[in-house]
Amino acid sequence: FAMNTVATDRAAAQQLVDWFDTIWNDPTAIIQAKETLLQALENLAADKPANLLYFLTLFTIFRDFLDDIDEDNIIRSKTGIKDTIVWNKLYKFQRDGVLGAIDKLEKHNGCIVADSVGLGKTFEALAIIKYYELRNDRVLVLAPKKLREN
Repeated sequence: FAMNTVATDRAAAQQLVDWFDTIWNDPTAIIQAKETLLQALENLAADKPANLLYFLTLFTIFRDFLDDIDEDNIIRSKTGIKDTIVWNKLYKFQRDGVLGAIDKLEKHNGCIVADSVGLGKTFEALAIIKYYELRNDRVLVLAPKKLREN
């Protein structure tokens, strides 16, 4: 424990020194720091799920931005994006991705949607395109020639 004390006379100071020595020399009052440290190290080294480090890293990197993704502050509701077929076909996590992409486009003039295979990047891109079309903004889509008809 910690104690902040000021002793102004020799007798009070000597009482504090004697009290300290009593605690210092009492083996039952000493915390077994070695055992506590070894237990903490053992807990750190114990097997953990493989994705825990990944999630902790993401959280550490993005913790300051978690509150930034607010649907009402990012998309302009008057665009009518929430009434479109593409928006209503999206899952919640895809909508979050669309909101994040729009937010990055507005703040940084660019964004890369890089979800894993099969999570619906194409539908997210369609929703982003639809949002900007509804705002009457120009949209340019670059793709390989073989995908032109898509």
